[in-house]
Amino acid sequence: MNTLRIRLFGGLGLAVGNTPLPPIPSQKARSLLAYLVLHRDRSLHRDVLCGMLWGEHPEAEARKALRSALWRLRSVLEPEDANRGAYIRAEGDEVAFPGTADAWVDTAEFEACTAGVTPDRDGELPTGQAERLSRAVSLYRGDLLDGMYDDWCCHERERFRLACLTALERLLAHYQVRGQWLAALSAGRHILRADPLREHVHRRLMVCHVSMGDRPSALRQFEHYEQLVRDELGVEPLAETRALYHWIRKEGTLPPRPNSNGGSPAPPGSPATPGPPASHANGGPPPPPLASEIDEAVRSLHALIARLEAARASGLELGLPSSQPGASDV
Repeated sequence: MNTLRIRLFGGLGLAVGNTPLPPIPSQKARSLLAYLVLHRDRSLHRDVLCGMLWGEHPEAEARKALRSALWRLRSVLEPEDANRGAYIRAEGDEVAFPGTADAWVDTAEFEACTAGVTPDRDGELPTGQAERLSRAVSLYRGDLLDGMYDDWCCHERERFRLACLTALERLLAHYQVRGQWLAALSAGRHILRADPLREHVHRRLMVCHVSMGDRPSALRQFEHYEQLVRDELGVEPLAETRALYHWIRKEGTLPPRPNSNGGSPAPPGSPATPGPPASHANGGPPPPPLASEIDEAVRSLHALIARLEAARASGLELGLPSSQPGASDV
């Protein structure tokens, strides 16, 4: 049997090998399949699925709609009786997409590629991890299940979007530390297409441009962001971003790195120079700039909100009442 290939990024797509499968002829059935795939090898009670997809209907109607959706999925995924249960397992009141199924899922590979990534203090990634993150980014062809607007889907979509942006941020830092300026610029622009107000990314791109000897592009990067943040938020760029801009405009280079005897601050977003960290009054390394702390805190807050929403959704599912299996259930 050829491997079933399921793509959830950019919209639901199904194929066996290189042959696309017919589209599933029901929006609810497509949503049901996507939910089962994202919770692969987890048995889900029929009442949970009915409440999630047909919560506005009476219980009997919801269960009938679920049976119809399962039949539609089987007609596409398991058209032959010999394959029954390979991808859709329905036993009593429990429904699941079996983890033993011979299926490749893009979201599963994405999560495998992004798991356990541990950049060092300067942002450089160990051997092989940059390639894994690049693979994850290439899998992200668009927002999860683009075109579906169920509540559960919106929570998952934001979780994966933030995970992709985190992967791109780590790639940007990695390439910048290694002096791979074109790759760093590509990763940074990818981030800004999704979230153009990430100020620290604009600073990093300014650093990349001037490191390549392209002062005009570094200045235009700032001027573009300055206009954007004025139009969108009615505020000015942060002081450290303006300071970097004025230094580049005047000197045409990056500010000098700090050293153990003091000196000018490092440019925001620039790669760290190897060597002992500068000391401060308490004997430890100097604290990061306040603006960088704020940027990082905002990213962490977004990720926490996504996790809380997912946890809330799971809690609601588990709290739904159960009922005895009906004789007509399939």
